[in-house]
Order: sequence, then C-alpha cells, then structure tokens
Amino acid sequence: MKKSSGFTLIELMIVIAILGILSASSIGLLNTYRQRATGTEAKIMVRQILDAQVAYFLEHDTFFPAVEDGTLFIESTDPPDETSSENIDAVSNALNIVIPVGHHLSYELVNYDQQFLVTVISDFPMYEGLFTKLLGYLNKTGQTTLIPAQ
Repeated sequence: MKKSSGFTLIELMIVIAILGILSASSIGLLNTYRQRATGTEAKIMVRQILDAQVAYFLEHDTFFPAVEDGTLFIESTDPPDETSSENIDAVSNALNIVIPVGHHLSYELVNYDQQFLVTVISDFPMYEGLFTKLLGYLNKTGQTTLIPAQ
C-alpha cells in the first residue's frame, strides 16, 4: 500500500466549518468595536472643536464662522469635494485644528448669535440606541453640553 500525504476531505471540511463559526461570531464584535471607535472619534472631535471655539471667542469676541456666513458643512468624502475642502481649510486656519476626512464623519458648524453648535454626523450608529449624531453646544460663558441624537 502506498502512503499518501495531505489532508482528507473530512479534515478540510472540519477546518472550513471551524473558520466559518469563528468568523460568524466575530462579526458582532467587529460592529461593536467600529461603533465604539466612531463614537470616541466623534466625541474627541467635538471636544477639540469646542475648545478651539473657546480660544477663538476669547480672541475675537465671536464664534467661528461669523453669523453672516451661516453654516459650515464638511461632508465625509475621501478626497473631500471642493466645498468641503474650502471649509476644512477655513476651519484649520481659524481654529488651528485638523478635521480628518474619510472617517465616516461629517461636520456641521453653526454660529448662532450667543451660542455655537457643532454636529458630528456618522454614516452608521455611533452609540447604543442607534444614535448617528453627536451635538455639542457652547455658549458665550464657556459652558459646553454634549448630546447624542438620532
């Protein structure tokens, strides 16, 4: 009798079944970690923008952008479109912060007369409860509030 080397069909099927079970069980964890990472990045970016706005307000006695300019919106595209690219440059120059692109987060900066609102919008839920937005409020006294929203 000749001895053959290699794996039998049964052994290969068992290995494939084990790999299938492991990958199916890890999909839930992958979504959880993606949610946590996106939520953490959104919270960090809102805090950075609000802190930079405090410094900007102390120097210019108003929030950025000026009330007359309305709302700045930065869309989550990689590379950013022309409008988002101009808005990223404006935010970088005025507030001295870097807005990352291609991270599934869009930003909306609104200057009301006496308060500032930043909204970070995700392509998918960031927190439990299917929250896809994180709102950050800042008033002229420096008080900040973070609120997850749908």
